[in-house]
Amino acid sequence: MILLSGYTHVSAAELTHDVSQHHQQIFQKSLELTRQAVQSIEATNLYKEGVLLARDKEYEQAIERYDQALSMAPDIYFIYNDRGLAYKNLMQYEKALEDYNRTIDIQPDYAVAFNNRGIVHFKMNNRDQAIADYTRAIEFDPFYAAAYYNRANIYKGMKQDDDSLADYTEAIELKAGYVQAYNNRGILHQRRGDIEAAMEDYRRAIYWDSSYAFAYNNLAILHLRDKDYAKAIELYTQAIESDPDYTMAYYNRGNAYKDSEQYDLAAQDYTKALELDPNLAKAYYQRGHVYKAQEEYRKSVQDFSEVIRLNIGFKDSHLARAYAYFKLKKIDECCSDIQTAKSLGLKISDDFFDTIESSQPPCGQN
Repeated sequence: MILLSGYTHVSAAELTHDVSQHHQQIFQKSLELTRQAVQSIEATNLYKEGVLLARDKEYEQAIERYDQALSMAPDIYFIYNDRGLAYKNLMQYEKALEDYNRTIDIQPDYAVAFNNRGIVHFKMNNRDQAIADYTRAIEFDPFYAAAYYNRANIYKGMKQDDDSLADYTEAIELKAGYVQAYNNRGILHQRRGDIEAAMEDYRRAIYWDSSYAFAYNNLAILHLRDKDYAKAIELYTQAIESDPDYTMAYYNRGNAYKDSEQYDLAAQDYTKALELDPNLAKAYYQRGHVYKAQEEYRKSVQDFSEVIRLNIGFKDSHLARAYAYFKLKKIDECCSDIQTAKSLGLKISDDFFDTIESSQPPCGQN
């Protein structure tokens, strides 16, 4: 038999071996794909468990699930993002930044990661980096309302009111019923002196969310400013009904009661505010004045003493306490507070000083 040049004879045994080897390669590849698919399913399930744990604020356990998921699927960018959220909520900001950076490395146009990284930069007082990240988020997703809102908050803090107003307005246009944006834009309008615009924004926030306590509180402040005590008290009460632990709503309603000379109710509200925040110096200060108006001078002394101990402003507490001491006939203590008030540069009214000096013995004498 004549063989053609260049032709290699292959035996049946060799042919069978080659085919079998090819089948084996296909089989191994199939096993690898199956393994990867199973790992992907397991990683997805672990990720879902992490999400549920994070939703229940079990952040450390959530991180464990995310770690396990990433060990099986190390290139799934959104798991890094969610782990970053968990670290952020645990105030482990450096670790959160690492995860957001990793997310962006894998998915460079992921607007959510830029927004979230911006939040962490803001928490770390890196305002410029935060603004840059929010801006990048908006560049990748021009309809990202939360990024506009977050950037607006920073601009508001920097008193860049025009930029802040523009961003709040854009957020509201992009997201119907964005109550936080309405509320914060109202605060901005109020700061700029546009009271009608502020009131309208607070009302819109309440329209979209009738349980939004902050808007009730802020709207009440404006009514109290106009001495519309009944309306202010009504709105503060709605704020408290929406959030029974809202310290400032109790404090503010206390002010409305005090200004309308409803002293018993004022004292009750200041007391509740202090139960929620025992270091709220201004609640002690205002309650001290309420007790003074009710001629409960011992209680008044106690409250002004707390203000002085906390040492957070309210320097005239020494004068207020001096008056209460005088009424309690504790002249030495009264005179001591007057001297302290003088050393703090406080002006003492002639009427008050004459009243004290007419005491027996007058200040400075034994």
